[in-house]
Amino acid sequence: SSFTYWAALLLTSLIVMGTSSEIYGRNCASIAEVNRQEPYCGRGVLAITVGTVGVIFSLIIVAMKITLGAAPFLFEVGMGGLMFLFYVIEIIYVTDIQGPGSPLGNLYYFSWISFMLTFMVGKACYEDFVEAQDFIEQ
Repeated sequence: SSFTYWAALLLTSLIVMGTSSEIYGRNCASIAEVNRQEPYCGRGVLAITVGTVGVIFSLIIVAMKITLGAAPFLFEVGMGGLMFLFYVIEIIYVTDIQGPGSPLGNLYYFSWISFMLTFMVGKACYEDFVEAQDFIEQ
């Protein structure tokens, strides 16, 4: 079931959001606009945004699965696909040498874990699709 993967993605996205906002607050928020490190600070905002969107999307799916027993298939696939794209962009820019996730730490590791969890969500959705096709063919 994809519920476990969505719940794990909720947790890892929360860690990405929290860690990146802490890094941004420590390194960018107190610095004057003129002296800000670009692209470092802009990439920090990207990490905060992707983490926040990940928390919201995952929370929606988890809440639907808890209350309704399931999420609509195409809705779940769409959310999973968007999360995959968001985390691809986040991995490219945030864990780059000029990004806040370049040193090994929570932001680096949990960005990659979240990215891998999007694959697991996709795998679970594919398995649900194949199972539904087999049921229809019988």
